[in-house]
Amino acid sequence: MAQIVDVVLEEVKKHSVTDVKEVHLEIGELTLFGREQMEFAYEVLSRNSILERSELIIEEKKAMVSCNSCEYEGEIDYEKDLSLHIFPKLTCPACGASVKIVGGNECKIKNIVVEVEG
Repeated sequence: MAQIVDVVLEEVKKHSVTDVKEVHLEIGELTLFGREQMEFAYEVLSRNSILERSELIIEEKKAMVSCNSCEYEGEIDYEKDLSLHIFPKLTCPACGASVKIVGGNECKIKNIVVEVEG
């Protein structure tokens, strides 16, 4: 979260920003970042900065996989198997083969809502 706050602060310094209203993040479910942990860290790290009164808005992105065996591409539902939460072993929901992760493992800044001078 410290890197995210640093990037947002760097971006607002490039412009005549007077206030930051919202910071929108996209967090993939495979990152295993907890929403409450992210919100708490953001609150602590944004203190005494232009981000202090801003709202952190988190959009969760589902895990997406691609299978070379059967050409399945789509979401997976690993939440039903609690053993996968510690050491996820992802397999194709259609054929059981190994898969490539194509989404849901990212953490990125989607948007920053600001007020500017003038």
